Amino acid sequence: PQPAGLRLHEPGCRPKHDPAGSRAGREKPLLPLFSRRIKESSMNITWNAKEYKDHFSFVPSYGEDLFSLIDAPAGSRVVDLGCGNGALTQKLSERGFSVLGLDASGEMLALAKELHPGLEFRLADATSFHLEEKADVIFSNAVFHWIDDQRALLRCIADNLKPGGQLVCEFGGVGCAK
Repeated sequence: PQPAGLRLHEPGCRPKHDPAGSRAGREKPLLPLFSRRIKESSMNITWNAKEYKDHFSFVPSYGEDLFSLIDAPAGSRVVDLGCGNGALTQKLSERGFSVLGLDASGEMLALAKELHPGLEFRLADATSFHLEEKADVIFSNAVFHWIDDQRALLRCIADNLKPGGQLVCEFGGVGCAK
């Protein structure tokens, strides 16, 4: 069943880069882009990878603004947490980082592996992943607002960052992910 009131952007949550409000006031619900799921993992949704790629390619473009916040030098280990289709993982790799894309959606990871065959992607839950080698940077764009257990998320991130490592992220605020 479709969640009541689900829209692309709730009032006040339209991205600042949305050209001429191209998506503002959109009345078509997001489904089948995603659907609510019973508590299988920390994510409270299931993604439709094809619909995401076809209709929401603008989301990774917003994430590129975050790259300027990464202090680590080229060659540093960067984890793209909630990498989705791997678009930003690829861009991070092009900036010279050693990248790993993690996502809880097998469907999104299959697309990421198809689109970016030279990169490493793994199925992982953001609240319980474990890295063999801790990361210099954990990067995440438009993911954390979909995760119910925020304490577990932050604990897991802290456990997988090197001392002095960096968390660079962006996520929606209250009311943006209804």
